[in-house]
Amino acid sequence: MIQKRAPKLGCRVLPRKIIPQTGERVAISLEYSAQAKPTIHVGDAVKIGQTVGESQDTPLVHSSVSGKVMDISMSVIPHGRSALTVKIEADGEDSSLAPNPRPKCARDEVGELLRRAGVIELDGSGVQIHQKLRVENGSFHTVVLNGTDETPYVTRSCSLAAENPAEIVEALRLLMWTVGASEGIIAISSWDPHALKALEREAGGERHIRIVPLGGSYTRGMESLLIRDLVGKTIPNGYSPSRSGFFLSSVATSKAVYDAIYAGKPLIETLVTVSGVRDPQNTWVRVGTAFRRVIEGCGGYERDPRKIVVNGPMTGLAQATDDVPVTKDTYGILVQYDSDLRRAQPCNNCARCVDACPVDLMPNMLFRFAQNSKFDMCSEYRIRDCIECGRCAYQCPSKIPLVQWMRYAKAEIGKAQNS
Repeated sequence: MIQKRAPKLGCRVLPRKIIPQTGERVAISLEYSAQAKPTIHVGDAVKIGQTVGESQDTPLVHSSVSGKVMDISMSVIPHGRSALTVKIEADGEDSSLAPNPRPKCARDEVGELLRRAGVIELDGSGVQIHQKLRVENGSFHTVVLNGTDETPYVTRSCSLAAENPAEIVEALRLLMWTVGASEGIIAISSWDPHALKALEREAGGERHIRIVPLGGSYTRGMESLLIRDLVGKTIPNGYSPSRSGFFLSSVATSKAVYDAIYAGKPLIETLVTVSGVRDPQNTWVRVGTAFRRVIEGCGGYERDPRKIVVNGPMTGLAQATDDVPVTKDTYGILVQYDSDLRRAQPCNNCARCVDACPVDLMPNMLFRFAQNSKFDMCSEYRIRDCIECGRCAYQCPSKIPLVQWMRYAKAEIGKAQNS
């Protein structure tokens, strides 16, 4: 379990990017659709932005480098599974296809343009935004962009807001127009005044757009919690925010939306917070770049690493190797050492996890039931209502991996029900 030791990390985006050099390989996975098929063959020469994978109704996949296709096979990706992957050796020339901006597109064209640009939700969920946009016009009254971060370990959203406020606000206007919403809200972590002021200046006092700072050292990744904190409206469990009139996206996704529509650029790079390295930073990384290469580009390891976690410390996944590739929805790489980790201690019944739970569960009791395989009691204590936000584990002084125990119990209950 991670300790709350803050790495030396600000929110600025450094000018340099991590770009694969001549002879280096990127591994671009077709993970977002089991039906996606490669559109190229081994030995083909490709350019940046060229389509390398597609299916009928999922986001296209594009090459992030120019070079030669060396292999197309199943490979491990950061999410703990394998996916069909296109491996391309960079030629160092960075030749690319011409961009195709469409700023004057029709409302009903936006979703298809985003699909063809390969845009997905960049909050780690991989949700396909073009499908969200198909809801009948008038169903949404508010578009919400989530810009909160798992500080201090992830500061990507604040970096984007501080460096690209014009693009984010313009993308918000576009999404509001597309879904017919009359209000837009950008939620931003209150710890960074630069990002907050940049967005407020760009919104320019528009009556229909609000910039809302939210405190706390965790991201409101769960949609119902974000809505509750923003407008005081509780979304009933199992009832999606979209059915309540809220269209939820993220600051990172809005930047990709802007690039796709107004700049004609496909999604081939992502901003990643890299911490626990010699030179921690937020930096743009080409999709398919190996974690190892990203870490080297940020100064390398401080010493022998103990664990590498993709995305946030509360709900991210530990990696077995640093040779896995950055995917479109990679937003954080956290390197941990022996000094950062503590073994879990016995529960001391402090009930901090109970106080932290946003859906009024008793994680301490659920942990005990799961530990002793009392899954019927887990069901009785409403474990299915757990949204795996990680707040309980974050507050636990004994460093018990509560989220992992919740997932384990849910999986066992599911097995029993399907047997």
